[in-house]
Amino acid sequence: MPYLSSVIIKKGYLLISWFNEISEICKTEPIKKYNCDKEKNCIMKCKVTKNVKVSVKPSYEGNFDSIEGKVDVFSYQVTIENNSNHAIKLLKRRWLVLDAADYDYEIEGNGVIGKQPILYPGEKHIYESGSQLKCPIGAMKGSYLFKRLDDDEKFQVEIPHFNLLAPFVAN
Repeated sequence: MPYLSSVIIKKGYLLISWFNEISEICKTEPIKKYNCDKEKNCIMKCKVTKNVKVSVKPSYEGNFDSIEGKVDVFSYQVTIENNSNHAIKLLKRRWLVLDAADYDYEIEGNGVIGKQPILYPGEKHIYESGSQLKCPIGAMKGSYLFKRLDDDEKFQVEIPHFNLLAPFVAN
């Protein structure tokens, strides 16, 4: 799979409870319609943990042939903002990817897209990455492990839960 440095297929309670959470969200939150030609980006999701804000903006890229058969490809832009009073370094990432076609996986690795950025107070780091699913419906969430540079304290920052929906699903 392109974009993924390490993939672990996981089944079990965590992903089952996550699937139930997504099912409840789908029942309670209306799916917003948009014109794919004018705006292919979904709504940005944000979450703040320990004064570090993570914003994610997913996009549907299309349905493509692959070695594994047809796949739906999504990209996402992530903005990490350091609103704390400390310089911090991003050490690791962990993503949970839920595919409605029952192909769930976890991504873990050092840094993001080959980098371990250092963010001083008030700075942002923006990167783009992607994921592919076996169907046009899915979701992602996760966390980053950061280290404060002044005292080496490590802490987790949550990545907000966001849906991956092809435009034709929302129409």
